[in-house]
Amino acid sequence: MKKSLTTHLLILLVTIIAGWQLASHLRSVQIEIDTTKSQVKGYSIAGVDKLISEIEWMLYIYYRGGEKSVNEENEQELYDRLDKIISANPNYEIVYTMGAAGLYPRATDKAVELLKRGCVAPHLSKSWKIPYLVAFYESQDFFKVIPKEVMKDSLQYYEMAIKRNGGKNHFLASGYYRTLAKLDSEKDKNYALLKVLLQKWRATRNSMEGNDDHSDIQKRLIKACKDAVSYEEEPATPRTLAFIEKIRKTVLHDEHLCASCLTHYNAGDKYCETCGKGVKIYGTCQKCNLVVEGKFCSSCGTQAHK
Repeated sequence: MKKSLTTHLLILLVTIIAGWQLASHLRSVQIEIDTTKSQVKGYSIAGVDKLISEIEWMLYIYYRGGEKSVNEENEQELYDRLDKIISANPNYEIVYTMGAAGLYPRATDKAVELLKRGCVAPHLSKSWKIPYLVAFYESQDFFKVIPKEVMKDSLQYYEMAIKRNGGKNHFLASGYYRTLAKLDSEKDKNYALLKVLLQKWRATRNSMEGNDDHSDIQKRLIKACKDAVSYEEEPATPRTLAFIEKIRKTVLHDEHLCASCLTHYNAGDKYCETCGKGVKIYGTCQKCNLVVEGKFCSSCGTQAHK
């Protein structure tokens, strides 16, 4: 009996040792495939780590709901709770996005640090929201002057978000160009943004593969011009207005924009339908003044002029 018990104990011991060695080997292989496994504290047993992270997330939501605001007393506690969840499951996307939103703007540095960890999680490599939030939080800090190094870092994350998103979201590129404009020493924000967009317009115009980009940047340039002249709370400076007029007459001359409000008008129009100001007429017959759509006037047969 003793011999049988000893044999069973030895088999059990060997099995435990072999299982531990196999688990160690499998973990090292997992880390090679998924680097986030190295962030997990302890071993995952049948998905228990994910279950724990979900429970911890519910507890975090309950705790955060009881706190009126983020302050010096609770910001570290909030961060530690989020860190604990990510340590159990580094690929839990909502923890990065909603967790960081709960820390911002009082604990911007902690929010950004949390999000940057999410940017390198392999299973979240298609998530554009995480790098976008890094870029937004870094470039929109309302409580301090943002160093240029931080702004440049923000641009990299905007680029990451745009690449992951495939250029589908208009506001990602808008944030990128506005951040790029902030890096300019120019104090006039409107002027700085117009400079950036005009440079991009010229770059895409000369690119053989930039037709879509050129069309998009042209729309952005027109919108930036319109926003600058229509924003009453911060009127455009005379210098900016002169720059806009130069842009309208040169790079945007084919768009036929009203000189007053920069609204597009059509062939034959005498007045802008938005502001009522007179516009330069185009696309009409020299003889009878009707709009010409083809090579010749459909009313009198006069050849259209360019």
